[in-house]
Amino acid sequence: ARGTCGGTMTPMKSSCAVQVELIAQRREARRLRALQEKASLQEERKQSAAQSMTLDDVRFSRMVAAERAFLLSPSSSDDDDTDATDASTSTPRVAVMVRKRPLFERETTRGKQVDVVTALPMGRLAVHEPKTSVDCSKRVESSVFEFDDSFGEDATNDDVYVRAVAPLVRLCISGAEEGANATCFAYGQTGSGKTHTMSACYEQTARDLAAGCEENGLSMKVSFYDIYGGKCYDLLSDRAPCQALEDARGRTKIVGLREVTALDADEVLKLVERGMRCRKTSRTDGNATSSRSHAVFQVTLKSKLPGEEGVRKTPSRLALVDLAGSERGADRGKLVDQRIRREGAEINKSLLALKECIRALSVGCGVNGGKDGGALAAEPSFVGEQRVPFRGSKLTQVLRDAFIGKNSKTVLLAHVSPGHGHAEHTMNTLRYAIRLKDGSDGTSNLPVGPKPASPCSPLARGCDPTSSPSSGDGGDDEEVNYEKYSTDSREHMSHREAIDPARLREAMDAHAGAAAAAAPAGEGLP
Repeated sequence: ARGTCGGTMTPMKSSCAVQVELIAQRREARRLRALQEKASLQEERKQSAAQSMTLDDVRFSRMVAAERAFLLSPSSSDDDDTDATDASTSTPRVAVMVRKRPLFERETTRGKQVDVVTALPMGRLAVHEPKTSVDCSKRVESSVFEFDDSFGEDATNDDVYVRAVAPLVRLCISGAEEGANATCFAYGQTGSGKTHTMSACYEQTARDLAAGCEENGLSMKVSFYDIYGGKCYDLLSDRAPCQALEDARGRTKIVGLREVTALDADEVLKLVERGMRCRKTSRTDGNATSSRSHAVFQVTLKSKLPGEEGVRKTPSRLALVDLAGSERGADRGKLVDQRIRREGAEINKSLLALKECIRALSVGCGVNGGKDGGALAAEPSFVGEQRVPFRGSKLTQVLRDAFIGKNSKTVLLAHVSPGHGHAEHTMNTLRYAIRLKDGSDGTSNLPVGPKPASPCSPLARGCDPTSSPSSGDGGDDEEVNYEKYSTDSREHMSHREAIDPARLREAMDAHAGAAAAAAPAGEGLP
């Protein structure tokens, strides 16, 4: 174009051409950022200790680190400080705690495992699960669980003992004449560190009990047995079989179980070592020496001083239970024999019965509706208004006396593995434990749903330049809908179970009359 004054004018670009140039510039910028990101990932992979680590593994490790930094930031924990402080002031009858073991060196070098479990303050624990969106982009989804206490990988066995087991020991020593009962369960998948924790607790428990017995004039009897395949075996008598029977008062007694009177801590530790050598173990995919039986280490404390005439003294009992590792049948493969399948089925059956018993006990406030609990009543299968299925397994049957009564306390110490290859098992363990806590305080502690978008959330942009933004898959909505569905289902079941006994009796009489009338005619009713 020429100007009116004889000069020339630069040609004007159309808006379409300008947009094309802008698109090209943005494309080049994205390519440059992708190349820089790839070079950074290559450098980080070279510095990693893991062998044959791919770029996707490095990218996933970065996403987990960003998610962990977001949850550990002060802004994300300020909202929960008040609630956690209020909850910590109470002493629940059923306490649920969780411990995270550290990653093994072989898991980081050969297994390329990434730590996806984060221990947060105020008894919280977060799991960062690897997820794939509908557009095939990778992301991390975090679920936060709240417990009475949590132990990270830096926590020592002394820390676990002081906060989980020591209160139970003090309860049994102080209530040696009042029938105090305390039980600690170590639960988790195979290879999560249950036996390691309980072995350290045995030693410290023996020393504290010996010191308490000497100061308070108490006698100490030790028994050690395990439950395998629905049968009891005495570990102090070379796995001699025992029978769990009920007496006339409804109390469960283990006939043939040996009880040894221990005078000091060293004698108790010798009995523990003898029993551990006889425990049933076998090799699994996750652990070379996996415990396949429930080991129960039980100590009975009784006062040596003569009691008043007419006053009956009830001894106290402390039980440390190392549960068998939970696992799914699919994890063992299809080439296992029938014995191993029955073994796993029996373990899962007993763990399910234990969960139902602890939930019923935490909801009820006493035996047969009693406000303060008390001794065993005529129908010991009921706690408050809740029926306790003690006969669901041999484990809950032999430990029934340790659960009931006003002077009893139970601690469930869940153990989780931190590797992302065990994320599904870790989530199952935490869901198992959190359902027990739901019954103890009456609140729902399902994984946290909506929360502010973290740097690697699908709602945030720019976390991974090489992948497209997520279009959303409704992960949080599924959690909320699931919780709502579970609540509606429980309400529906409660309404359905509310049947009038009189109407039910009339219906049964009518059915019996119709059957009697139809019998001569050769008719049959379904």
